[in-house]
Amino acid sequence: MSEAPQPHLYLVDGSSYIFRAYHRLPPLTNRHGQPAGAVYGYTAMLWKLADGLEKADGPTHMAVILDASESTHRNQMYDQYKAHRPPPPEDLVPQFPMIRTATRAFSIPCIEEAGLEADDIIACYVTAAKQVGWKVPIVSCDKDLMQLIDGDIDMLDTMNDRRIGVEQVVEKFGVPPEKVGDVLALMGDSVDNVPGVPGIGPKTATQLIQQFGDLATVLASTDQIGKPKLKQSLIDHADAALLSRELVRLVCDSPLPEPLEDLALKGIPPEPLRVFLEDQGFKTLLNRMVGGGSGTRSSSGGGTVMSAAAAPTAAPPPSEQIAVDRSHYETVVTEDALDRWIAEASAQGFVAADTETDCIDCVVAKLAGVSLATQPNRACYIPVGHSGVDMFAEAPEQLPLELVVAKLKPLLQDAAVLKIGHNLKYDQTIFFKHGITVGPLDDTMLMSFALDAGRGVGGHGMDELAKQHFEHECLAFKAVCGTGRNQITFDKVPLPQATEYAAEDADITLRLWQRLKPRLAGENVTRIYELVDKPLVPVIACMERHGVKVDRDYLARLSGEFSAEIASLEERVFAAAQGPFQIGSTQQLGQVLYERLGLKGGRKGKSGAYSTDQNELERLAGEGVAVARLVLEWRQLTKLKTTYTDALQAQINPETGRVHTSFSLAVAQTGR
Repeated sequence: MSEAPQPHLYLVDGSSYIFRAYHRLPPLTNRHGQPAGAVYGYTAMLWKLADGLEKADGPTHMAVILDASESTHRNQMYDQYKAHRPPPPEDLVPQFPMIRTATRAFSIPCIEEAGLEADDIIACYVTAAKQVGWKVPIVSCDKDLMQLIDGDIDMLDTMNDRRIGVEQVVEKFGVPPEKVGDVLALMGDSVDNVPGVPGIGPKTATQLIQQFGDLATVLASTDQIGKPKLKQSLIDHADAALLSRELVRLVCDSPLPEPLEDLALKGIPPEPLRVFLEDQGFKTLLNRMVGGGSGTRSSSGGGTVMSAAAAPTAAPPPSEQIAVDRSHYETVVTEDALDRWIAEASAQGFVAADTETDCIDCVVAKLAGVSLATQPNRACYIPVGHSGVDMFAEAPEQLPLELVVAKLKPLLQDAAVLKIGHNLKYDQTIFFKHGITVGPLDDTMLMSFALDAGRGVGGHGMDELAKQHFEHECLAFKAVCGTGRNQITFDKVPLPQATEYAAEDADITLRLWQRLKPRLAGENVTRIYELVDKPLVPVIACMERHGVKVDRDYLARLSGEFSAEIASLEERVFAAAQGPFQIGSTQQLGQVLYERLGLKGGRKGKSGAYSTDQNELERLAGEGVAVARLVLEWRQLTKLKTTYTDALQAQINPETGRVHTSFSLAVAQTGR
């Protein structure tokens, strides 16, 4: 008699799914006109997960775990816990009940408990399942949950399609799962406002736990720490470290809201799911259900993702006043600080990013630094290519370019983290030169263009939008780089001023995104932004990078031929004009035509000079005036030579042998 298979309980971190769906998808609406982009994304992700697991080893039990309330025992321990987190976006709040309904439509238990965070509920179920010998995969990539991993407990990161086991935890933290809480306590967590120990980032925290074994031993062994600043910080902030350890400690012994046995999977009953999909107007998902596959379309479905994504166009909201405090910005010059910012952006699921370079030509520009922003007034600048103002000045302290690129690459390419920029086409090219393909993305310049082009409210540059939406004057480029002969390139700007300028760019970009993105659906421009404007960013960036192949030798030969023809024409013009003059001078040409040659019908402008524009010369040429005809030919050849055959040679990039254009995505509406 064969043994029964080992039960598999899949615990889905529903809160993570919800926010990822919200940030990955446009702000769509359902057939009732309600915001439903996150609902649609969550439903599709949950369906894909359930379908994929069923085809693989398949769970025997499953539950989606959600946060029920904001206040828990951690808030009683520390009233600043999660105090800096902004409230959920207004258009996401009404989607929470619909997401619960979606979960139940799959007949998957949806569990939440007042006073407990989702992570605690997951920890309680993991503990109970381990006691009865079950395997438990946790569907999440939350670093706090990595404390639970052991032989029968792992994590499934569906966004990056990878399993996270003990080996992956050690690779990430440098310590086994049971020590992760000690590392988190030392480094803190700015997203949840866990204080940690100031000045200690992931790298130093890992080294301390590797050396001393646990947090208590670290705090008891400060006499063995050689670095004076680190030693003093641990002494001064020991209480904060101990508090942080309790804040990151998961609750594992609370009673289960539902017994393990009640989480058994019974298959997806078609009727509740069909009713839910029809009520929401999710036609593509409904077609998948009816047709048995994602590519099937019903005759009445039409193939649209949502049955209604349009709403009446609204007037843009009035401007709001904001407080920008540049003194809060951080210059990142240590590996620990860089790791801390990357961890914060990864945990949050979105980050504003911007690059600073030594020139505006993205094809030849060299990277000076990268700025990031995770919340208003919370931004940083990571210098990588700054030098002194002259050849004798020392370069400032900064991290090596190769190190920063290697650490930023996973974040900038992480499908679970939305990258927000302003004119991201430029930044994409800069990052691409360093082997980074940025995505997914949102571009606030294109959002503004989709929303307000044609309204006569001004341009779509970041400085203009900051004035228009926030009544804020951004730090001007000339204020940090100077003007005229005294202007310096950005890589020579001292780091304090460079940080204020660069970090503000990321800060304002994030604020613009928070203001503009909710307007897309309400003003019926989601489709044009999501389906036309935004997809063009990587396409146009690629076109600019590749450039246009130009035959320099052929252009040079044409220039030579044009020069000979122009010289011949000049002789013929002088002969017909009864003497030499400056052919390019409209004033001299007018005098030759109407005074020296005595032609009739000349018109004088306000300056008193005769008109010799194209129309006037064509009129005279039509009357048989040889000088006019020859000058028209001279002008045409001269323009071809100076504007094209000579100029294109000067524009050829010496490294690529190509001419690299710059296309504007937010100028003319007809440009689409």
